[in-house]
Amino acid sequence: MRIMKTEQSILRDKPHWKRADYMIRFLTLYGFVGWIAAFLVGIGVLNIPNNVELALADVQSIVADSHGHIYCDSAMYGRIQVYDASGKFLWAWDYPYKHSSITIDKKDRLHVFSGKEFVLSQDGRLLKERPSIKEYDYSSDYSSYRDMRGNVYKLHTPTLYPRVIKTDPSGREKTVVSVPFYLWLTGPIFAFLCLIIACMYGYVISVIRRRAGQDIRNWPWQK
Repeated sequence: MRIMKTEQSILRDKPHWKRADYMIRFLTLYGFVGWIAAFLVGIGVLNIPNNVELALADVQSIVADSHGHIYCDSAMYGRIQVYDASGKFLWAWDYPYKHSSITIDKKDRLHVFSGKEFVLSQDGRLLKERPSIKEYDYSSDYSSYRDMRGNVYKLHTPTLYPRVIKTDPSGREKTVVSVPFYLWLTGPIFAFLCLIIACMYGYVISVIRRRAGQDIRNWPWQK
């Protein structure tokens, strides 16, 4: 009696096929969970404490106060994260709507325009909330800011890997805000990349399997 193996069983028994399956499943699961978690944070279902730093994603605007504190508006979460002059995370504040713009007044109070106008102190306390007559201007460039001392803060790669580079009046440049790589790996952008890689990897594996299956069917002992 000749034992006939199917194409599927032969491919399934190969260790490298098993590793490929595990990798695709891991990337898909990690990407899906990370993306859903970021979405739930953005709509306010998941509440993150204001002393917890998240990986910056889809930064729409930046400003800086007289002490060099940098305020980054991360629209992916509906959250403003604040850093000191050396790039150390200080605190964060969640606003209710996705699109917003931020400004700093002469008293270093942060004004957040997001449906309403919210006025925050330097330590993140809500000082005032009132109806806003200012709407989000999609044509404006909120990716750079010049403070009263002439320092220019410029936002680079706001979606993929946000960084804020400071240029002083003498022209010297310095990266003042940069998300640690380990923190970026927990963010929604990396999760989205995992989903893309899983889809591409799965497609390549399926093509290779089809070709391998054709070779198996042509084996002499399979006929």
